[in-house]
Amino acid sequence: MGALPIAMVAALPAFAQSNENIIDVTGDRGQINVTQDGSDSSSTIEQGGEFNRADVEQSGVNQTSTIIQTTPGAVDQFGNNVSGIVLVDQRGSNNTSAVDQFGTFFTRTFPSDAGSGSQIVTVDQDGDRNASDLAITGQSNSAIVEQIGDRNMAFGLVAGDESRAEITQLGSDNLANFSQSALHVSSSSQPFVIVAQTGNANTADVNQSGENGISDSFAIVRQSDDDNTATVSQSGIALQVRVTQSTGSNRAIVTQIADSSGQEANIFQNGSNGYGEVTQDGSGSSSTLIQSGSDNSSTNEQNGSSHNTIVTQTDTGAVSTVLQEGRRNSVRVTQGGTENLSDILAMGGPNSINVTQDSASNNSSIQVSGEFNSVNVNQNAPM
Repeated sequence: MGALPIAMVAALPAFAQSNENIIDVTGDRGQINVTQDGSDSSSTIEQGGEFNRADVEQSGVNQTSTIIQTTPGAVDQFGNNVSGIVLVDQRGSNNTSAVDQFGTFFTRTFPSDAGSGSQIVTVDQDGDRNASDLAITGQSNSAIVEQIGDRNMAFGLVAGDESRAEITQLGSDNLANFSQSALHVSSSSQPFVIVAQTGNANTADVNQSGENGISDSFAIVRQSDDDNTATVSQSGIALQVRVTQSTGSNRAIVTQIADSSGQEANIFQNGSNGYGEVTQDGSGSSSTLIQSGSDNSSTNEQNGSSHNTIVTQTDTGAVSTVLQEGRRNSVRVTQGGTENLSDILAMGGPNSINVTQDSASNNSSIQVSGEFNSVNVNQNAPM
């Protein structure tokens, strides 16, 4: 089918002066609806391919929306229609939204998991000077961006298959970056990224690259106060990350290295000025860091397989460093006082270590090498 009639393009509503529409449609069954009832707004839509749809509604001043959809070829090798659906709603002033979608062929060998092929993007902006820029390529991907506040920024790249991203920014001056560049092959899981920022000046950076083009990993970052920073890097298969920052000025870093699989990392920060870092290289390990005081620092590195670590810091100024080598090491550290220090190195077989420090200025350093070792340290200083 050829290009849409010129009359369809010209019939798009524009309710105020100084609004501008530039629309270039090539293909068949493309649907475009643009409504601008503010002033000095601009909308540019370019669609090439089939089964495309773009809805843009702008109300306010100086809004900008740019949408590009391109599909080279009608269907993928499984007979799925590769199509795009974009919905953009901007309210307020000086908001910017840019969406690029490019459908491509795939050479997957998992036909039982083949999806419908549709790309779905929804952008909702309400405030002043919010910015959203999304680039989508692949099939059956979806991205949702909601920005309510001022000067929020969301930038995303989806270059995989059957991936999902949800970005919510309720506040001001928040920044969310995400990148997904691997395929979904499992019937029980799906690569997805969720970033929820409900405070101000929070930063979240999530990168999922998978291994050999396969991911099936997920990352959830929730920031509900001010000035928090979370950095997540996943480059293995079936990886899980949860970062929750409930109070301000915390920093969390999770790195799941290539060739790793089945790893789980959790960082929960409910204090202030906390630092939590987890590095995982191997398979089947779990690490949980819980910080509910202030100025606490916890670092956990897991190399090997089937490790389990739980670190809880409930007061002020505690420092915990855990390094696990080998396999099946289990470490639990609880620091309930102020300025506690715990340094643990576990290597070898199934070691089990428990450290509890309940008062001020306790110091515990443990090094274990070998197998079938069990160490218990409990320090309770007098009042």
